Amino acid sequence: NALGYERRRIRDARVQVFVRMKNSDIYVGQLLSYPILPDSERSKDFRLGDSVFYPSGNTDRAVYLNFSDYESGGVLLNTVNVSSIEYILHEDYGLESRDALD
Repeated sequence: NALGYERRRIRDARVQVFVRMKNSDIYVGQLLSYPILPDSERSKDFRLGDSVFYPSGNTDRAVYLNFSDYESGGVLLNTVNVSSIEYILHEDYGLESRDALD
């Protein structure tokens, strides 16, 4: 059914995020984990992989934070310190098709 298809499509998608921290730092990367917790829970840890860090929001000072092991690596952030999160949902078309789209 259509609802089942949409759930699978979203589950298999890659989510790219742009995170602006309260201290003006910026992180851009692939969302690896985000907890499913009630909205009343203000503190939520989430993890990014293949990230770029911009200290104080300065895009001229990019620091690349790439981790080869997604099971244990990545950047751990917490929503308490976040000002905003923007995201883009990328459907996974497979490596060959994804390269053709880039």
